[in-house]
Amino acid sequence: MLTVLPLQGLSLANHFTKATSFAIYDQQGVLVKQLDNPALESGCDGKSRLVEMLGMNQVSRVIVKNIGERMLGKLLDCNMTVKQMNLRGGDIATIFNQITQFPELNDAAQGRESVNYHRKQQQGGCCSHEHVGEHHSAEKKSCCGSKHGSGRGGCCKH
Repeated sequence: MLTVLPLQGLSLANHFTKATSFAIYDQQGVLVKQLDNPALESGCDGKSRLVEMLGMNQVSRVIVKNIGERMLGKLLDCNMTVKQMNLRGGDIATIFNQITQFPELNDAAQGRESVNYHRKQQQGGCCSHEHVGEHHSAEKKSCCGSKHGSGRGGCCKH
């Protein structure tokens, strides 16, 4: 089981998609690799690439402090376990020693509401390009390959 921690410098990032990098650890808490965060790029494509990157690296567990409801939904749709760390500070060894005590997030509604998403929807959509017809279809595929009709998921692929 590979676990990813969103990092801001050497500490766990306060918000999942705002992390500067993601560190992937094995079950013993040994660093496997560290990757830059593609979600820092503007637009919805970066967040889709983030979920894709985690899937391609076979991440099965994610540790967060805070995460938005839409991103949480994407991770859950990809069958990733999401645990919320409720400690201040804490080094990697402490995190891995206490990981079983962290509450598991198992519903997108447990994430933070996205005010930016609602604002963008009022302005016509998530992206700055034009769409004809089927922008957010109920049968779109997520990057992890599962189909869902929840309305969650990334932007269209243009």
